[in-house]
Amino acid sequence: MLCVVDTNVVVSGLLNPRGKPGAVLERIPAGRLVPVLTGPIFAEYESVLHRKRLRIDPVLAAGLLADMEYFGVLLHPAPTTDVVLPDPDDTPFFAAAKYLRCPLVTGNRRDFPAGREIEILSPAEFIARFP
Repeated sequence: MLCVVDTNVVVSGLLNPRGKPGAVLERIPAGRLVPVLTGPIFAEYESVLHRKRLRIDPVLAAGLLADMEYFGVLLHPAPTTDVVLPDPDDTPFFAAAKYLRCPLVTGNRRDFPAGREIEILSPAEFIARFP
């Protein structure tokens, strides 16, 4: 399943691999989730995963990033959108999902517009829908 994965799901999945976000990330090397990447999305993953205050194991972070690159789809150039979001850092995620008309998995549904130009799924909803 082609899908955009918000950074909060990536972080939560690495911090608690037994939770729903961890189950989302497990689907990447299993081939059940194909992450959509753009330069800005990947750069945000790298930046956030290397924040010392999060205390994410650098080996786990590097492994996940490698899996995302290997199993993912890179959009180049990165799509853009005129949608204004509460957090401008979310724009690349929204733009990629809108461009490919694929779901966006996030733990922060409120950060995305209610107009439903794209399908916004929580990690639990994604797992239920795509076991």
